[in-house]
Amino acid sequence: MDEGVLNRDVGEEELKAAVDQRIEPLEPEDRALLDKVADQIVRRGLTVPAVFFLESSKPLSYVGSQALLFLEPFIRAFLDMESYGRFVRLLEDRDNYERLIETIEERDAELVRARKAAEKAAKDAKRSDVGTGATGDGNAAGGASGERTPGWRGWLGKNRRK
Repeated sequence: MDEGVLNRDVGEEELKAAVDQRIEPLEPEDRALLDKVADQIVRRGLTVPAVFFLESSKPLSYVGSQALLFLEPFIRAFLDMESYGRFVRLLEDRDNYERLIETIEERDAELVRARKAAEKAAKDAKRSDVGTGATGDGNAAGGASGERTPGWRGWLGKNRRK
């Protein structure tokens, strides 16, 4: 046997490519269904429990898919019965568990990035408003005279007891 093949290090990209070749491609309807389920899970804030459940039941993929029949009343909230039956059949294959987990994690990461960007934009907008002394009514913090005073100093000057 060729010792060079057994002892060589396999790169992460090589390993991922080998695994991807082994996994059969999904039908577009199945991919859309996994995306829909992942979106619902992330939107409802169930990323961690869903990933935990899927990871723990992955070794028992067939039994796990049968457990979904037990959970049918809860899952019906966002899937119709035809989609639900297809979803149960999809999860009989362990590779689809991994696809669903990856999709959930990707969607959650997108949501986190979007929230951080929105928070940063709000913080920057607040800083620019405070820096110019603008108030909610569009007048300067100095009052009707048009005098502009920066942020908290304007508030102190305007509200100082005499």
